[in-house]
Amino acid sequence: MLRTAVARLPTRTRPLVRAASGRWTPKTTPPAPASKRLDAIGRAIFGTLEGNNERSGNKVLRKKLKGPLLADYYFDQSGQSVDEVGREIVKGWMSDVEARRKSQLEVLRRRGKGPPKKGQGKRSKR
Repeated sequence: MLRTAVARLPTRTRPLVRAASGRWTPKTTPPAPASKRLDAIGRAIFGTLEGNNERSGNKVLRKKLKGPLLADYYFDQSGQSVDEVGREIVKGWMSDVEARRKSQLEVLRRRGKGPPKKGQGKRSKR
């Protein structure tokens, strides 16, 4: 019988706290403050997210975009190259690489080591 009486005793869900009057009263949770509304207003003003212990990617989204910076750093390759523009403006324009190759060919031809003229290679001599 003792066991059943103990089992029927009400269980306390909240701890007791001694009030100012000296009586033991259940500990009350603080009222749901108007700070929820205040938090919502603050999030709307400052553009922050509600903290729900999940990754949101907000840290990455707040960073300054790198796209325009990278686009300004590299030469715009969508248009014409410098050599194409130079050939349109100046007759006989050659890039540095072409000029170097042409001067090297002249040196080799003077020594007789340059490429044969068209139609006078090894195959035509047979």
